[in-house]
Amino acid sequence: MPLSCSPVAGHDLIRQALQRWAEVQRLTPRELDLALELCAGRSNKAIARQLGIRATTVATELKLLFRRVNVHSRAEFVARCVQVILAVRDEGDGSALTESGPPLLRLAIKAE
Repeated sequence: MPLSCSPVAGHDLIRQALQRWAEVQRLTPRELDLALELCAGRSNKAIARQLGIRATTVATELKLLFRRVNVHSRAEFVARCVQVILAVRDEGDGSALTESGPPLLRLAIKAE
């Protein structure tokens, strides 16, 4: 099913899905902010401006975030976020974010 919604509704869905994922992963508010900025396609420099921190701090925090959710690159992280977003969109109530959710999503939410 193609993703079809207004930009505002799409942004709300992304924020809602990533907030639920952050709860499951026990991400900090800063890590959630980083996830949202990465999903928006922003560079480290742009993220730094948005969050009021240095680009080197962004790079360090991204390394820690990637290690925490067991990914090795920005692309892999965003792909994991997309899996979560699509699962929440398809489930509607967020029940897909539990350990008993669909196999693909279990891989997305589990940091192994």
